Amino acid sequence: MKIRMLGRSGLAVSELCLGTMIFGNTTNEEDSIRMILPFVDQGGNFLDTTNVYVSGRSEEIVGTAIRDIRSEVVLATKVRMKTSDHPNGARHLSQAHHAERRRELAAAADGLYRPVPSPCLRPSDADRRDLRALDDLVTSGKVR
Repeated sequence: MKIRMLGRSGLAVSELCLGTMIFGNTTNEEDSIRMILPFVDQGGNFLDTTNVYVSGRSEEIVGTAIRDIRSEVVLATKVRMKTSDHPNGARHLSQAHHAERRRELAAAADGLYRPVPSPCLRPSDADRRDLRALDDLVTSGKVR
C-alpha cells in the first residue's frame, strides 16, 4: 500500500484510511477487529473514528484492536459532532476529546478534526474557541 504525507502534519499515512463507523453496530467487535488487523498487516496504517460512532463503542473497539500495535497506527478522530438531542449535545471540543481519552484509545490521537461548527455560537466565535482548544490539545501533547 502506498504511503503519503498527511498535509504538513509530519505523519505518513496509507493512501487508504479505514473508517470505523459501523464497528459495534452492524459489525460486531470480533468482526471489526478481524477487519483492522489485516488492514494493518497489508500496509494500512490510517484509521478514522469519532465520538458519535455507536455512542463511542466504535472507539472502544478500535482501542482494543490496536492496543498492541498502537505505534504502527495513525489514529484520526473527530469532535464537535452532536452526541444527543440535548441542547449541549455538541460538546465543547476539549470536553469531547477528554471523553474519548477515557475510552480505550491507547494513546493520544494523531489527528483531531472539527468537522462542523457549533450550532450554539456564531461561526466566528466557534472557530476562535475551537482553534484555541485545538492549539491547547496539541501544545499539551494530547494530540499530535
